[in-house]
Amino acid sequence: MKRFKNILVGVDLADKEQIVANEMSSATSTAIENGLWLAKHNNAQLVFFTALEVPNYIRFVAEKRGDVESLLIGEYEERLNTLVQRAKREGIKASYVLTVGKSWVEMIRQVLKKQHDIVIVGTRQRGIATSALFGSTGMKLLRKCPCAVWVGKPQADQNATSILVADDLTPVSGLALELGVSMAQLQGAQLHVLHVLELGMGRPSWDSFEIRTRARAEAAKQLEAQLVRVNATVLQCPARIEIVVDAADSAILREIAENNVGLLVMATVARSGIAGIITGNTAERLLPQIPCSVLAIKPPGFESPVAID
Repeated sequence: MKRFKNILVGVDLADKEQIVANEMSSATSTAIENGLWLAKHNNAQLVFFTALEVPNYIRFVAEKRGDVESLLIGEYEERLNTLVQRAKREGIKASYVLTVGKSWVEMIRQVLKKQHDIVIVGTRQRGIATSALFGSTGMKLLRKCPCAVWVGKPQADQNATSILVADDLTPVSGLALELGVSMAQLQGAQLHVLHVLELGMGRPSWDSFEIRTRARAEAAKQLEAQLVRVNATVLQCPARIEIVVDAADSAILREIAENNVGLLVMATVARSGIAGIITGNTAERLLPQIPCSVLAIKPPGFESPVAID
């Protein structure tokens, strides 16, 4: 897995009550650990990124006191530099970027300016409802960032034994499968490869037993060929292929629950002519409900609605 050479890690140094938190959240710690791990295995450069979102009332008070830069910027820089020094001790080429603005917007601008090939952030459950599983920053990046995005959930991988690749047999899914194989090899995890046949579309004549049998056989043939191309023989255990007839989002969620999946690797596809929109009907329904970490791969030519300036 040597595709990632320029890694951007989002570091949130604030919390709900303090503009500079006493301790990093578990979500941010997860992102940092994932970034360090990936950088080591890719011999990649690593950039720790923080966007300082200062509420207007705090900015007003700080500016009146004349110490906004020394108290806020200085504290953030000290903490970011500590992360850089840790990475360097581990043999990783690292630096940091500190800017002011909305974090997801500024991260995407950083990607566009410096051509990062993956963004890593953490997220945590914000409420009881499944629609709150991913925070707003993670969801915005999954939808609008032009490069790969890894959203890590704290503890999602600790007790997980499986990695799931959702493969729709498109070219970009081939890259998702390659990354899934690499991640499973490095973590010693079981790889599951899921392909969903959304047959019928409400028309029984299109969904006979013969049609399903032929579709399953053809999909299995293509998946086996993909596994050969990505050298899946390096895995400790053979990949498990699952081909089901169902709605894609339902099938993926069921596979995650049944196989203790800690990481879902999936490709996203831009809707033609609409920047920053991923394949709607499946991905837009699915992403807010995913209970595990996600590595989302973007196709070549994905257009972000965010401009550099």
